[in-house]
Amino acid sequence: MVLARQFLLHCFGERTESAIAMLSPDATYTVPGHNALAGTFSGRAEVVSHLGRVFTSTGGTLDTIQWEDWMGGVNYVSALRRLHVQIEHRLFKGRQIFLLAFNPDDAITSIRVYFDDQDLVDDVIGH
Repeated sequence: MVLARQFLLHCFGERTESAIAMLSPDATYTVPGHNALAGTFSGRAEVVSHLGRVFTSTGGTLDTIQWEDWMGGVNYVSALRRLHVQIEHRLFKGRQIFLLAFNPDDAITSIRVYFDDQDLVDDVIGH
């Protein structure tokens, strides 16, 4: 659970480079939905590119209000965060779940993201 927490706190605390080092070379980052930021991104370079697009498209308005819960299993860790993000005049206030999978070397192999209101996220992010 410590690695998952470090990854997410570094990643969304503008310490992206140290977070990316925690990924396996073939890691995937999957974002659901029908919006400009949705998709599956494979490998470190694509994950870095995607995270850059997230920060650019939100214009610095992606605010983590609180990391509300962390749950650990044998191969997975989930984290629940409450966030606010504004893109132009559209605002999302809600929750997001991250599900992180690890390999035996403790590198992150998979990150999946889920939102409590996917339709609203799609509307806020747009196409």
